[in-house]
Amino acid sequence: MTFKTTDSRDFRMVPGKIFSSLTLLVFPRVIGINLVAVRFIIVFAGDSFIESFQSLRILSLALVFSTYASFYSTSVLLPFKGEKNSLKATVLSAVINVLLNFIFIPLFSQNGAALTTLIAELVVFLMLLLYGRKNVHINGIHKTIISSLVSCIPIIVVSVVLGPIISNHLLFLTVTVFLSGIFNFISLLLLKNDIVLELFKIITKRMGIETR
Repeated sequence: MTFKTTDSRDFRMVPGKIFSSLTLLVFPRVIGINLVAVRFIIVFAGDSFIESFQSLRILSLALVFSTYASFYSTSVLLPFKGEKNSLKATVLSAVINVLLNFIFIPLFSQNGAALTTLIAELVVFLMLLLYGRKNVHINGIHKTIISSLVSCIPIIVVSVVLGPIISNHLLFLTVTVFLSGIFNFISLLLLKNDIVLELFKIITKRMGIETR
């Protein structure tokens, strides 16, 4: 998603909204994946691949950096004609990934491959962040991240509580994802997150419910 507007006020607001929206999505996913990694592998890959749950957890961390790297690449650098900087970061990241694979895979097997991906995504994110900060400054980053992390507490509670109760792996994943999504949304409403409040108003308006 990119932005380009002649209104300077809107121009400053758009990247912050995109960043906040991505943050609200990425942290619950990462925490959720780490909590259900073992059962997820069993359901979608089988018992024979259960040892790869550690790799999944490592890759979930890489998801954080790849998400923000994509944000700075497509929503910040691209509108400011910074494609060359984005290309530089991507190429360097790919080179690092390949080189580290030769080192880490013999030592750590599939976890080594996941680790090199994590490092490569971190590198590209840091480079794009440095390039992007010259063009756009986003206010309230720490507040947004903290709010997202706090709203993930119900996800942890749901997973811990349901774990001993539901033995069927697929049923556990289904119920956990469903309840976690609901409680996460409610938590963000209680925390008065601007993005979620705006979404809530849109939903209630379409349902014909008046809100203050």
